[in-house]
Amino acid sequence: MLLTSAGLSELITSPPPAALEAVECCGRLALALPIAGGMIRELEDVWQAELVPMLKEELSDELSTEATIVNASLRCVDKKEKAGVDALFAIMGVFAEDEVVPAAVLDVLAPLVCKHAGLGKASRAHLKARKWLQTLLRSSLLSGSVVGVSVHDLVREVMMSRAELLDGGMVGLQREVLTVLLGAYDDAALKALQSFILRSIRHHAAHALLPDQPLAKDALLMALLGHTEKELVVSAVVGIGLARVDEEITACETGVMWLAAAVLGLASATAAPLSDVAPMASRAWDAIRQLDKVEGGETEQTRAIEKRLVPKILYSGSDKGVKIGSPEYLAIVARGVKLGADGATVDAMAPSVANFDVAYGKANAVHTEAITGLGIFYHVPKSLKQLQATWPKVVAAARDHTKAVLVAPDLARTIHAATGEVICVGQCPNLHWLHTLGEEYDMFEIIGPAASKNRLTIEKYDFDAIHEKIKTEGVSLAIDIYLMAPNEVSLLLFCGGEVLETCKKGWQNQLYALTKINEIIAAGKRKWSDYYFECYWGDFIRASAMYEAGEIALVREWLEVSMLGHAMRDPTVAAEVEAMVPIINFKDEASGHIGSTASSLMIFTKALAALVQEGGADSEALRAWLPDVDELLQIDELEFFWNGQYGASPSTLCGTLYGTVLGEWDKTLSIAERLLAIDKFKITPPTRVNAWRLLARARGNKGDTAAARAALESALSEARSLRYVWHVECVEKEIAVLGGHGWP
Repeated sequence: MLLTSAGLSELITSPPPAALEAVECCGRLALALPIAGGMIRELEDVWQAELVPMLKEELSDELSTEATIVNASLRCVDKKEKAGVDALFAIMGVFAEDEVVPAAVLDVLAPLVCKHAGLGKASRAHLKARKWLQTLLRSSLLSGSVVGVSVHDLVREVMMSRAELLDGGMVGLQREVLTVLLGAYDDAALKALQSFILRSIRHHAAHALLPDQPLAKDALLMALLGHTEKELVVSAVVGIGLARVDEEITACETGVMWLAAAVLGLASATAAPLSDVAPMASRAWDAIRQLDKVEGGETEQTRAIEKRLVPKILYSGSDKGVKIGSPEYLAIVARGVKLGADGATVDAMAPSVANFDVAYGKANAVHTEAITGLGIFYHVPKSLKQLQATWPKVVAAARDHTKAVLVAPDLARTIHAATGEVICVGQCPNLHWLHTLGEEYDMFEIIGPAASKNRLTIEKYDFDAIHEKIKTEGVSLAIDIYLMAPNEVSLLLFCGGEVLETCKKGWQNQLYALTKINEIIAAGKRKWSDYYFECYWGDFIRASAMYEAGEIALVREWLEVSMLGHAMRDPTVAAEVEAMVPIINFKDEASGHIGSTASSLMIFTKALAALVQEGGADSEALRAWLPDVDELLQIDELEFFWNGQYGASPSTLCGTLYGTVLGEWDKTLSIAERLLAIDKFKITPPTRVNAWRLLARARGNKGDTAAARAALESALSEARSLRYVWHVECVEKEIAVLGGHGWP
């Protein structure tokens, strides 16, 4: 191996004594022999005289054989190049174990290498560094090529020991390298290096910590932690340690260093697990408020921090922070809208992560105000006037999301913004009442002609391509918003049976996603609580739409892979669902309205399971849990999870079971009549249309065909005024088959 690596294979059959002795000096070690071979190449024709003495001179009881050979190899370097080679060798020790370092990164570090080589601000530093790199490669002290290099662990140990001997030691060198890499990350001309820098920054941040130095007083690390690039901040926090950052926040709060507390709090919220985002973001928000008091007003820096904090507080999916619907929450919503209005124009921006964050931040602020007015997060009195007042905000939010789509740099962000563009129409069906006022209000203004935007998003969504990017890189709070399932709802309601195959593709996308999420959770990588929006909110929307479309097989599959399906069977998952309830459980004490309850979600899930059960549901098992009529109506009247969003009403589902399984059509009739007696703007339009259909079914089965037909005519009239193509098609079929002897 020694002679082969030296390029002297012809001497193997009769090796010179110097070669045999050198092998013994190297301890016959596989790492040491190629390095010694590199020394032979450097010594050229004097190697037989010089190699062994040089190896023996470096031998020491304190050093390993490998370290001895490495040191001896560096002594062979041409004296003119030695300072540069030594400097590059030491600087290579700053990189993580097994890291493959692109040569382009070494080009960026070349001025630093020249500085440590004593050359000051050398011209054409990168060419000098490349020459020194070739020497280290030729000496087998580095592996790879001029494209990318790596270091054997034992050689790296020597590099690190030499780095410690430099002024400032390893920590000082890491800080110098970190400074250069941070500058390179922000340099548009060096964009190709960003992925490497993102990957490696956690290592450099971890080893750049100054002993006994608070983070708040470390300008370099504070600049890194306060960076606008989320992935960079996450990498830095992981390297430094989330616990360390949290300790530093407490120290800043105690020391009244509010700006530092806000910067560190934002960094912590950016990197924290979803369940811990809200409390960390709330601490940072409080620090900004304290800063306003102490220093007398906002600054450009504090506004920038606030813009990044608002969505983390409002959409973090946790009950540990600001209570949804509380006065404090509404104040943050208002502040978010103001900050968004003050933001830079995005009309002429090019696609990039930074530009997307600006555009999406503006869109999200307006969207939050819109859905707050629609009573999604907390109770608001519902009326046609209130819907009219909210409509301009919904349209503005959609348009701002369109701008975010245009500057999205990747598929993950494109899907996120595109879903945000249309989500109000699919998730908030109370808006559809505006269709009854005429052409002035048109949902297609938001979802595109023939729901083209919904169709395109369904076609583009690719779980395998984008999901982990969203979750691990924190894209828009790590929410895979497509899985909140609004696209198929709009498509089904407004386009009808013609688009059923596209809807099915969308639901199959989501069922595949849920299957993969099950695997992720089973592997211990995440918990169901990490999928609060995708599952706690998305589950009942997608299941309701599939059931509405008559896709019974898909609903059965959903029951097997969904969070709610698991909760019905597994007490552990049920406990996770129970723990999520307080997140949207803001209660209006005056009216008694409340977000939702775990029991209503389980009623919905059990009812759906019973309705699609092969062979039919067991009547005795059904009686054991089926709620009475009063309890069901209370859910629809008081829980704004059901009267503010799209979803199959627990009342209509259970009403169907009372009649079709238990034969108690009087209860079905009572449920339908009482639902229809509620002010129509206080329940969702799909629930009201389906209540008419349920009423018709009950009357028909009780033998009153004329009354059944009248109920269907009312359902048809309302469906037409709402422009619900799907319901029109369904009701017309029901009228056509309605016979003279009761409900068919």
